Amino acid sequence: MVKTAGKQTEPLGLTSGEATEQQRKGLGNQVTESDQTSLGKIIRRNLFTWLNFFQFGIGVLVALTGSYINLLYLVVVSFNIISGIVQEWRAQKVTNQLAILAGNQVRTLRDGATIKLNPMQLVLNDVVELTAGDQISADAIVINGQIFANEALLTGEVDPIVKEKGTQLLSGSFVVSGKAYARINRVGKDNFATQLTMQARANQRETSPILQSMLKFNNIASVIMLPLGAALFAQSYLLRNTAVHQTILNTATALLGILPIGVQLLLGVSFIAGSVWLSVKHVLVHDVYSLAALSRTDVLCLDKTGTLTDGKITVADVHEIKSPDFGESLKQALQNFVAVTDDNNSTFQALENHFGARRDWTVSRKIPFSSETKWSAVKFDQQGTILIGAPEKFDEAATPVIAEKILLAQQQGKRLVCVGQLPSDVKEIDPAKAEVLAIVVFNDQIRTNVQHVLDYCANQQIDVKVISGDNPLTIATVADQAGIQNNDRLVDMAAIEDEEITPEIAENNAIFGRVTPNQKLKLIRSLQSHHRTVTMIGDGVNDVLALRSADCGIAMNSGSPAAQQAAQLVLLNDNIGGLPDLINEGRRVVNIITSVSSLFFVKVLYSLFLSLVCLLLNVPFPFLPIEITLIDILIEGYPTFFLQFSNDKSPVKRQPLRFAIKQAFPFAVSITVGVGAILALSKSLPLSSSQIQILMFYMVIWITLFSLIKICRPYNLLKLLLAVVSVVTVFVAAYLFKSLLSLQINSLQENMSLIGLAFVSSLIIYLVIVVAIGIFKRVFRSNK
Repeated sequence: MVKTAGKQTEPLGLTSGEATEQQRKGLGNQVTESDQTSLGKIIRRNLFTWLNFFQFGIGVLVALTGSYINLLYLVVVSFNIISGIVQEWRAQKVTNQLAILAGNQVRTLRDGATIKLNPMQLVLNDVVELTAGDQISADAIVINGQIFANEALLTGEVDPIVKEKGTQLLSGSFVVSGKAYARINRVGKDNFATQLTMQARANQRETSPILQSMLKFNNIASVIMLPLGAALFAQSYLLRNTAVHQTILNTATALLGILPIGVQLLLGVSFIAGSVWLSVKHVLVHDVYSLAALSRTDVLCLDKTGTLTDGKITVADVHEIKSPDFGESLKQALQNFVAVTDDNNSTFQALENHFGARRDWTVSRKIPFSSETKWSAVKFDQQGTILIGAPEKFDEAATPVIAEKILLAQQQGKRLVCVGQLPSDVKEIDPAKAEVLAIVVFNDQIRTNVQHVLDYCANQQIDVKVISGDNPLTIATVADQAGIQNNDRLVDMAAIEDEEITPEIAENNAIFGRVTPNQKLKLIRSLQSHHRTVTMIGDGVNDVLALRSADCGIAMNSGSPAAQQAAQLVLLNDNIGGLPDLINEGRRVVNIITSVSSLFFVKVLYSLFLSLVCLLLNVPFPFLPIEITLIDILIEGYPTFFLQFSNDKSPVKRQPLRFAIKQAFPFAVSITVGVGAILALSKSLPLSSSQIQILMFYMVIWITLFSLIKICRPYNLLKLLLAVVSVVTVFVAAYLFKSLLSLQINSLQENMSLIGLAFVSSLIIYLVIVVAIGIFKRVFRSNK
C-alpha cells in the first residue's frame, strides 16, 4: 500500500501503536550484551587469586611480629596488581567501544509521515528512506526505488552494488547514489553488522607465550607454597621450639623467595617502557603486551589497497583513439562526465583530478557504476552519451589496434578503463554498441616505503601474504611490482567454501583474492594452527575479525573506527615503513625480559631448593626478608633499569621464561649446594655462628652477581661499569646497614676476609656445578 505525493511514491510505514507493540514483543533494534566484563569483575579477577592470598597472608603474619621493615615486598606486589587491572581494563574498554554502526539518525516512516529516529528506536518491519550518504542501520529489503550500495567495509567488494526491489541490504553498508525505501527484516543481534561486532568482541586472542608461562609458574608456586610453608613452620615451631615470631620470619623469607614477584614487575615495566617508545614513533598502543606477539612474528598479512598501495589512483596515460562527435575534445567530454556522475570511487576521483570538471551540458539520464555491470554512463540532452567501463564491455575493444594497447597495459599490471560514446538518438544505453574514444590507464601507486618492509621480512624469514577483496591477478601483479616473494602462488577465494580452507591452503599460497571477512579469519586461524605467529595489517570493517584473531593486529589511522578499535596497535601516520622498527622494539623488549628474568629466577629456584634442604637437615631457613630485599634492590633492581637500554634485536626464544629458568638453574643450584653444605657442616667449621651467617649471605650475593655479570654479555663500557658498581654497592650497603640486616660484623678487616672467602668458595662451587651439568648433558645425549 502506497500514498502518492506528487511524482514520488512512498510506502506506508508502521503506526506508532504497531511500533510500540513490536518493542513490547522484543522486536526492537536494541542490543544488550550481558557478557561484557565490568571493572568490578576485572578487579576481583586480579585481586582475589591464590597467589595474592599467600602474598598478603604472609604480610599479615610478618606484621604481627612487628618487623615492618620486612613488608617492603608488598609495594611491588601492589604495583603488579594495579598494573594488571589497568592493562586489562584499558583493553576491555577498547573492546566495548568496538562498533560498526555510526549511530546516525534514520529517516523512518511512522503514521504516514517521515520522522528521524535513532537506530536503537527502529523495530522489525519499519520502513526507512535511504539516499546517498546514508549508512544502513539495520538489515532490510528494498521495497521501492533503486540505490547503489558500497559494501566494501563489510565484504571487501570495492565497487558499488545495485540494490533494486526485493534485494537484501546489509547493515553497516553505505548508500552511494539513488533513493529507495526498505523494510527492516532483521533487528538487534540478528543484524549483519551487529553479528560481526559481537563476533569480533568475542574473538579473544590467545595469551602470549610469555604471559602463559608466567601464569603457569604462578599456579605452580601457589600449589607448592601451602604444604611447603606448613612443613617449614611446623618443623621450626614443633621440632626445634623456635619462637613464633622468628619462625614466621624464617618461613616468610623462604616462601616469598619462591614467588616470582620481581619477574612480574619486570614484565610490566618492560612492556610499558616499550609502549612509550612506540608512542614516540606515532603508534597508538591499545595492548602493551602486543610487543610480545610482534617480536615473534613469522607471517605478515597485508591488505592491498591502502596498505600495500597508498590507495591513491592516478591517471598514468591516455590513449586517444578518436575525437568525440560532440564537444570540443575528449577532455571536455570527460570534464562534463565527472562533474555530474554520482560515482565517487577512486577511479572517478582520479579522472576528475587529471581532467578537471565543468558543467556545460544538460543531463537527461545517469547510470552509476556497479561491480555487476562494470560500466557507468551519463546521457546529455543534445550531445549524446558518454560511457566509462571495463574493456570487455565494449565490442570495439576487441579490434587489433585497441586490443594491443589494452594488452600492453594489462601486462604491466595497470588498471584501465575504456571511454565510449553513443549518439543522442540511441534509446538503449549499451557499451557493447558504443564507439571507443580512448583508453585511460591508471597507476595504483605502491607505497614508497613498502620495499624496505619487504626486504626486512625476507632477511628475517617472515612470510608476507596479501589478503584482499580484489581480483587475485590484479593483486599478484601489484605484489610482483612491490617485490613480494612467491607472488605466483595465488588463489581465488571466491571458488573456495569456508569449510574448505585448510592450513595447507593458507601456508602454501601468498596471494589471496576475493576474500570475505570470515575467510580472512579462517586463513589466519589456519596459519596459527601450524604454530605460526601472525601479524595482520588492515584498515576496513572487513578486516575486524582478522585483526581481532591475529596474534598482533595493526590498523591504519585512516581506516574505519571499528578496525582501529579491533587492533592492538594503530599507525597514527599510516606509515607501514616503520614496521621493522616495531618488530625490532618487540624483540628488544622480550630479549631484555628473557635475559634479566633469569636473574630473578635465581632467587625463585634457590629459595625452593634451600627450603627443601632445610626440611631435610631440620634447620631454619638461613635468611631474613630484609636481607633478600637488599639483593633484590641492588642486584636485581637498579641494574635491571640500566639493562632496559640494551639493544638486542635478534630473534626471540619461542618460550622466553622457560629459557630464563634454564639460564638461572646453574646459579640456583650453586647457591643451594654452597649454603646447604655450610648448614650441614656448620658445627665442624672454624667459624662462629655469626660469621657462618655472614658467609652464607655473601655467597648468595656473589653467585647472584655472577648471574648479573653473565647476562650483561656482550659487554660494553656501560655494562662493565654497571657490573663493577653493583659489586661495590651491594657489599658497601651490607656493611653500612649491618644492624638492619642483623649481621654481626666486628670489623672492616673481618668483613673483607669473609667477602674474599665467599668469593673463592662461590666461584669454585659455580665452576664445579657448570662442569657437572655439562657432563650430565653429554651423557644424557649419548644415551638418548
